Amino acid sequence: MSQVSRSGHNVRFIIICLALFLGGGFLRSQSGWLTLPRQVETLAPPAAGEPSEQQEQLPPGLRETVFNFYEWIDRGYYKEAYQISLENKWLERGPDTYVRVGLTSQDEFVDALNREWRVNGTDLSVVTMDLLTADRLLPERRTPSERPELYTLNDLPPGIQAEDIYEVKVAGLVIERCSTWEWDKKLLVAKLGGTGGWKILLPGIPDARFLRMEVWFLDRNPFTELHIVQE
Repeated sequence: MSQVSRSGHNVRFIIICLALFLGGGFLRSQSGWLTLPRQVETLAPPAAGEPSEQQEQLPPGLRETVFNFYEWIDRGYYKEAYQISLENKWLERGPDTYVRVGLTSQDEFVDALNREWRVNGTDLSVVTMDLLTADRLLPERRTPSERPELYTLNDLPPGIQAEDIYEVKVAGLVIERCSTWEWDKKLLVAKLGGTGGWKILLPGIPDARFLRMEVWFLDRNPFTELHIVQE
C-alpha cells in the first residue's frame, strides 16, 4: 500500500512541475520571451532637493544589457552572458576568510552555471522581468567593502576604464526546479570606455555554500558575514 501511495505522490508531483513549466512557457510565448507589464524606460525621479530635471532617459545600451544577461541565462547561453559581465573569483584563506584572485574565467563561469542550472538552462525559467529603476551610482557610494562587485573594476584590460556606474533594480517571476517565486535584485552595471561597452558587475561566489540563484536574483551579499582580505 505504501508503494502505491508513493507512486501516486510522484505522479502528482510530476504533473504539478509540468503544469508550472507549461504555464511559464505560455507566458513567455506571448511576448517572444518575457512578459513586461511594467516596462520602465526612464530613470527614477530625483529626490527632493536634487536638480529639477524630473526624468532622464536611460543611457543607450543599459536596458538591453540587463535584459540580455537574464535572457541568455534563461536560455542557457552562458558564454554570451559571460561576455557582458564581470565576476570576481575568490579563494579561501581561512575560516570564513577569502581573498580575491582576479576574475572568473569563461570556462569557470560556464561550468558553474551548467552545474547549477544544467545545459541550456533546463532548471531555470525566467517567466517575467521588469526594469523598475536605474540610478547613477555616485562616487561616494562606490565602496567595494559594501558592494564587492566593484572589485571587478580592478582587473580591466589596459585602455579600458569605468566611465559611469548605474544601480539598476529589476524584478519578476522565476521558476527553478518546479518552485515558482517572485524575485527582485539591485544590480550594478558599468559603462566601460575604450570600447568596453556595458558590463554587469557580479560579486562572485565564495564557495559551494552559496548559489548564484540567490546572488543574482535576490539582494543578498554573500560576503555579509565573511572576511575579505587583500593580497
